[in-house]
Amino acid sequence: MENKIEYIPNRLINHNREYENWISIDDLYMFLKSPRNYFFKKSANDLTVSNNLPKPKDSTFSLGLCIYEKIVNPVDSFKKKYIVSPKFDKRTKLGKEKYANFMDIESIDKIIISQDDNNLIDEIITNILINEKLYNKIIDSNFDCSVYLIDKISGLKIKLKTDIFIKDKLIIDFKSSKDSSINSFKSEIDYNNYSLTSAIYMDFLKIKEYVFISCENKAPYQMSIYSLNKKLIEQGRKDYRIALDLLKWSYDNNYWCDYIDFEILKENYFKNNLKNVMSIFSSQDKSKSYII
Repeated sequence: MENKIEYIPNRLINHNREYENWISIDDLYMFLKSPRNYFFKKSANDLTVSNNLPKPKDSTFSLGLCIYEKIVNPVDSFKKKYIVSPKFDKRTKLGKEKYANFMDIESIDKIIISQDDNNLIDEIITNILINEKLYNKIIDSNFDCSVYLIDKISGLKIKLKTDIFIKDKLIIDFKSSKDSSINSFKSEIDYNNYSLTSAIYMDFLKIKEYVFISCENKAPYQMSIYSLNKKLIEQGRKDYRIALDLLKWSYDNNYWCDYIDFEILKENYFKNNLKNVMSIFSSQDKSKSYII
């Protein structure tokens, strides 16, 4: 199967249920943390899809998409799709009434953005406009791109989603943060699996660079542009390969490891001994502690 690329606005993606259960980057993160948690949450979602039930309303929005639309077409696109929520004092009867009116009438069929988020978007755009090269890259790009493909090794169906996708060149990923300094961003790399993210997008989409734009959400709204070094990218390649291979093993064996079993599974993966893992699990003494 060739890579299938569709340019679907973030809020319209839910209509495309053909790809609902394809594996996302967030799924891989969840699986690497806990296969059992992954299975529990995916099973609940599968039940929703199989019964054609409506998904819960998503209260989040795509920062990258908002920035792009407000730069390119602020009137026809942004103002018709988004609405900035004023602050309501819901402790009072009048505040509750104003809030209800806003939610039921004014914001219908629109994506709600808080005043703080709107301020952040405006400040990011200001920073972009004074960076001519960055501005030109964003204008000459595809935004909110959904990519569907099949991993050739595991056969698993994968969906990748981007903020700004400049084909064959780079992906721009906007991140809101309290601190966009170098040390702060370094501390976020492992916690947020940025190595895995960069590597899988670069390899699967054949792009040269994955760029993070870290934007502070408080004044003075400093913005920093980062990409990862070769060592971190290589670690990301190992991580996504482990995730995909062991996810495939889990589906094939219908076995979803708890935290300790997963460590044993990874140990045997590195020893190229996956064929004997089930017998190891069946014979292990669960009352014994796992030495760390």
